Amino acid sequence: LIARLISGGLKSKVFLCFLGGFDTHVQQQDVSNNGLHPTLLNTIADSVSRFTDDALKQGFANRVIGMTVSEFGRRPSENGSRGTDHGASAVQFVWGTRVKSGVYGNNPNLSELDSNRDLKYQYDYRKVYSEIIQTWFGASRDVAETVLKGRFVPMGILDSPIASAAEFETLPYSGQQLE
Repeated sequence: LIARLISGGLKSKVFLCFLGGFDTHVQQQDVSNNGLHPTLLNTIADSVSRFTDDALKQGFANRVIGMTVSEFGRRPSENGSRGTDHGASAVQFVWGTRVKSGVYGNNPNLSELDSNRDLKYQYDYRKVYSEIIQTWFGASRDVAETVLKGRFVPMGILDSPIASAAEFETLPYSGQQLE
C-alpha cells in the first residue's frame, strides 16, 4: 500500500505502518524455533522484501529508506514461561539503497547487564533519528537538537537521498525547506 501511495505521487515524507503482537511474555518460541516471535520476524522480513522489490520496480528506491521502531526491547533471559519480559535494549533495522549496509555495534555481552538485568544499549536510538533528520531530510543540526531535545551525533549510516543535481529536480520535495 505504501509503495502504491509513493508511486502514485502522494507527497508525504513519512509513512508509518504497524505490526503488533510483539508484547509476548509466554510461548515466544519453542524448541523447534517455531512460535509467535519467529513468525512476527518473518512477517517483517517478508514485508521489507516486498516493499523493496516494489520500490526498485517502480523506480523510487533511491528516494526512500525504511526503519523499524519499537517502544521497548526484551530482556535477554527467559522468564519461566518460554517468553521474555520488557527490556531496555533492542535491535533496530534501517534499510534502503542509500543505507550504508552492515551491522553496527557488537554482539551484546550477556554477562554484563544493568541493574534491572537488561542489556546495555550501545547506540542511543536518537543517533539514528538525528541521522535521518540531518542527512536524509537535510535539516540543520540545530533543528535536530530541537526535535530530539539534545545533541545526538549522526551515526554515518546514510547517503544523501540526492545523488546528483539532475536527480534533485525529479524529487517530489525538491526546493522545499524543512522547518
